[in-house]
Amino acid sequence: MLYPEICYSGKEKEEGEIKERMSPQDKVERVLKEIHVTFSKSEMVDGHPDKVIIDRKKFLGLLDRLNQGIYDMMDQYEQTRQSRNNAERAFRKKGDEIIEAAKEIHARGVEVVAVSLGADGSLAVSDEGVFRAIVPRIDAVNTVGCGDSMIAGFALGFAEGLGMEETLRKASAISAAAALREETGYFVMEDMQRLYPQIKIEKM
Repeated sequence: MLYPEICYSGKEKEEGEIKERMSPQDKVERVLKEIHVTFSKSEMVDGHPDKVIIDRKKFLGLLDRLNQGIYDMMDQYEQTRQSRNNAERAFRKKGDEIIEAAKEIHARGVEVVAVSLGADGSLAVSDEGVFRAIVPRIDAVNTVGCGDSMIAGFALGFAEGLGMEETLRKASAISAAAALREETGYFVMEDMQRLYPQIKIEKM
């Protein structure tokens, strides 16, 4: 006796598995492509070159799949938006906690308190206020020693008599430039100079 599940060919099973792994956007693109192929292969109506004969059942099936794909894309967008909002709220809450901790340390006598946030930049608290550095996205190669590079950048900024805002910008540029090189604690001046104007400083 043959069971339905073992009557499917390997190709059919493989195609089914591929469809399951496809994203909603890929599914929509696939249906649109099938619709295009259906129209291009359809027979023209005699005397009406702008009209073609379409299999109604097949075409309605394609439209159903297209509608479902669009709804799936909308659901995916909503889930992504909610996840991003949740992540942003969590980051703001964590950031507020970090700022309060840094302020407390500063109030106890530490002149400048700097906090690295990794790819999210850094914070600095001083008598001038609270500043946040927002760094551009980079293809980091080696992040070991980037914190030390930032400290060196702060020392350089202070030695040059820069204000807190420009000191934080320079320290962030040096730290980010160091992440672009395989050598630990090393950066190329051209990288730092290119990144420097891209770093945004916000006073919070």
